[in-house]
Amino acid sequence: MGAVIHLFLDTGMRSDELCRLMLAQLDLANQRVQLSIGKGGKVAPMGFGPKTNHALVAYLKAREGLRNKHGERLFLNSRGGNLTPIHLDKLLKRYAKLANIPSISAHQFRVTFAVELFLKGEST
Repeated sequence: MGAVIHLFLDTGMRSDELCRLMLAQLDLANQRVQLSIGKGGKVAPMGFGPKTNHALVAYLKAREGLRNKHGERLFLNSRGGNLTPIHLDKLLKRYAKLANIPSISAHQFRVTFAVELFLKGEST
């Protein structure tokens, strides 16, 4: 879950964008992910930091035991199927409850990303 949260905070991507990410879109060496944006199929490289890179490396190592039944998606559920936005939302709520913090949603990470950009004086 750490890789998901770090990726959300570093890129501001939506939950459906994260769930559709393919392994081939991930570039660990350059700390980038090729994000498909909108209906037109535009691709935008999004950078991420070293903590996210470390979390992704750890996730990929743990993921090795799962066989993806539906292609080469980056994030899988516990049975090797594609992670869906609904399942992701349930996981976020479960981990928030375990951490004894208020319930969170994927969109809240996107908002946090935007606020951080604003505070740094950058625009989206």
